[in-house]
Amino acid sequence: MKNINREKIRELVLEGVEDALDRIENQYEDMSERASNVIGSLKEKTGNAYDSMKSKAHYARERTQKYVHSNPEKSLLIAAGAGALAALIAIMMVKKSKGCRHCRDEY
Repeated sequence: MKNINREKIRELVLEGVEDALDRIENQYEDMSERASNVIGSLKEKTGNAYDSMKSKAHYARERTQKYVHSNPEKSLLIAAGAGALAALIAIMMVKKSKGCRHCRDEY
């Protein structure tokens, strides 16, 4: 009688394990499919964003070239001013990072 109960228990445990494994496999397949869909969507969105930025950059480049060609003197002055401002900011950052008390008080 003990052997019959043991066999029945073993059978029930194996059925339970097989059912659990089947459920895990199904959940894995569902999650894998969802992940694949999300990755595909992200790839598409990333590609669209890249294409959009590339198009905008190309458009901005063309407009800048046309403006510089049409207004060379004004473009030169704007570039010089921007360069001077960038240099001033860089100098301030370098002086500040070196810990010069006099320089920190000036700015």
